[in-house]
Amino acid sequence: MSRFPTCTSFLPPATVESNGACVLIAPGGGYNGLAIGHEGVDAAVWLNSLGVTAAVLKYRIPRRDPNNPQLQPLMDAQRAMRLLRHHAADWKIDRDRVGMLGFSAGGNLTVFTGTSHQETTYEVIDEVDEHSSRPDFLVLIYPAYMQEDKKIGVDASSKVDADTPPTFVAVSHDDVYSPSSAALYLALNKAKVPAEMHVYPDGGHGWGMGRAGTRSMRWPVECAAWMRELGFLRAGKAKK
Repeated sequence: MSRFPTCTSFLPPATVESNGACVLIAPGGGYNGLAIGHEGVDAAVWLNSLGVTAAVLKYRIPRRDPNNPQLQPLMDAQRAMRLLRHHAADWKIDRDRVGMLGFSAGGNLTVFTGTSHQETTYEVIDEVDEHSSRPDFLVLIYPAYMQEDKKIGVDASSKVDADTPPTFVAVSHDDVYSPSSAALYLALNKAKVPAEMHVYPDGGHGWGMGRAGTRSMRWPVECAAWMRELGFLRAGKAKK
């Protein structure tokens, strides 16, 4: 249970040169728990291997409002995005290459963060809030609760617009959330947002970095290729 939000940084090891990119990670857990291990720390270690600085977000749970459980987590995610940009010089990261990666409910939160950055969710606290909360790219791994007929949900057709960040989606065909992931992709396509979607034949839900014996194990490689092609893994000096 997480009553107070925290954001834990993971810097690339000395053996890996940092490329200036940074990713905020939102673990899943149905807005009731947080799968910090296989949907948080493991993802951070993978990103570090690519030279990417990572930060694992422990957003507030359990659900306070059954019909709007993402509200406080969204506040936490927006504040975390701003904190990362505020400390860009300290962590040697580029403020224009700060993305967000979310699993399951964390994927739901990631979509909200990417499409709600113009909304005010909390009162300004300090100079940190002068920074943008918009992620520069989104990585959604089996994102949950996006059906329009769910009380917990992102209406993809109305939330996505041309200002939505470039998005990578990975999901299993046998995941209950694969249809809504497809709906989100279609909305991204309609809005002409750069997007890539991978649907693996099996694996179910909750496989983190990939379920052994299934093609879901390929998503980290395919995601890294996508980030590289869009320039998010390029080498360069961090902005001050």
